[in-house]
Amino acid sequence: MSDQPGAVAEDLPLKRGIDDVTAVEGGQAEAGAAGAAESSPPIAAGADEEPKGQADTSADSVDAMATEAADEADRFTVVVNFKKQKLEISVRPSDLVADIKAKLEDMTGVEKANQKLMFKGMLQDASTTEAAGLKEGAKIMLIGTPTQEIRMEALAAVVAHTMQPAAGAAAAPKKGERLQDQTEHKKVVEKGVPPGADKGQSGRKMRLYETNNVINNLWDKRGEAVRLTFKLEDNQLWIGAKTRTTKLNLDQIRSVTWESIAGHDGYCILVLQAGPTDKSNLFFYFVPAQYCDDIRRCIMS
Repeated sequence: MSDQPGAVAEDLPLKRGIDDVTAVEGGQAEAGAAGAAESSPPIAAGADEEPKGQADTSADSVDAMATEAADEADRFTVVVNFKKQKLEISVRPSDLVADIKAKLEDMTGVEKANQKLMFKGMLQDASTTEAAGLKEGAKIMLIGTPTQEIRMEALAAVVAHTMQPAAGAAAAPKKGERLQDQTEHKKVVEKGVPPGADKGQSGRKMRLYETNNVINNLWDKRGEAVRLTFKLEDNQLWIGAKTRTTKLNLDQIRSVTWESIAGHDGYCILVLQAGPTDKSNLFFYFVPAQYCDDIRRCIMS
């Protein structure tokens, strides 16, 4: 009995020491946790929530997608009558009349600026198909001329004008006969060098840019004064007369030739074949010879 209390007394300091170590470690852990809590940045309220602006944008995107989907679902077909063609075009209620014209330009060759679309009156470019009252199967009439036809009409007008001789009927040219000796050209050549014409130079070659791509004071086949303006940036030749200017695309001209004029050194008769046959030839008289090579280069290249 007397031994047991002694044993217990000896164990007490050891137990107390263990408890003290545990308490110290526990205090250190609590202090470390508190320090970490103090050093950590505060968590913003609602950090897990989506920002309001982002949510609004997302909502707008969803609404826009829904609207577009509904617009696609309401797509319908209109029929455009042009000459003898019936052209079907798929449109949406939000499409503009200008959008229809853009599609028709590719299908018909009629430029948008030259199109008139008729449906209970003339349709306006800025109007939507819905506002214009267009529905499934609506019939629209297109009024306009394809660009290629406009060019051909302009060419025909030039040929008709320049092919007409100044007076009297032209005799059939003899084989190998010079242009200036043929009746239809002789009358123009006999008029002489046009007033104000550039000086012709034989045996020399010059570039058109030296004259700002313009050759003034020539005669056409009617004996009227004209000037040639080479609009290379537009791929066009402008034939300017006193009362009119005709524009030709350079790719309409199939050949460029010239013939020297005897008795007028340094000048030529310039011949532009503007169609499939010689009947479409355009003639220009007293062109300075030094520019003929460059004229052909500009047109044929």
